[in-house]
Amino acid sequence: GFRVVYDGGANNLQIKSGQQTTVDTRVLIERNTGNVGIGSTSPGAKLEVETSASDNVPGILIDHNETGGYYALDIDSESTTRAAISAKGFAGANFEQDITSGYGVYVHRNIAEAGTFPLAEFRDDNTSNTQTTLLVRQDGSGDVLNLSTGSNEVLTVNDQGQLGVGTTTPNEKITIEGAISLD
Repeated sequence: GFRVVYDGGANNLQIKSGQQTTVDTRVLIERNTGNVGIGSTSPGAKLEVETSASDNVPGILIDHNETGGYYALDIDSESTTRAAISAKGFAGANFEQDITSGYGVYVHRNIAEAGTFPLAEFRDDNTSNTQTTLLVRQDGSGDVLNLSTGSNEVLTVNDQGQLGVGTTTPNEKITIEGAISLD
């Protein structure tokens, strides 16, 4: 069954479940901080979800069946020094597109701003690293890479490994349309 317990010594509210002598704290709310722990008895953030290897479940699952213009997860961060999301682990993030006619990853910026910050940065800071920093893999027949300025495609790498500069249809290892300057 379930028990709701207020622990005055620890200043927290606990929701426990179990059977007879085996009772575990499932949810804990700290009185002084308002921090909530699910699976954690000492939450270190406003919400901490802790799973163990034996749980065999994701930490958080959002089953978003909204077909309109709403996000499954919308994070609005006003920090000027930290990213809105920090992910650590074997792979910091895994994005899988499972609906046709969409994007696997869509990064967008629409603000008029002068400065030196790029829209995206891939940084590999360890000077002893010998691994590739960025791998782009195309298993189908579409182009591997398209770079555009506005609506004009200025660089193409097709599925044959052919590079086109100033053309969207390279037909040799390197096809350049327009003048070349070699200084």
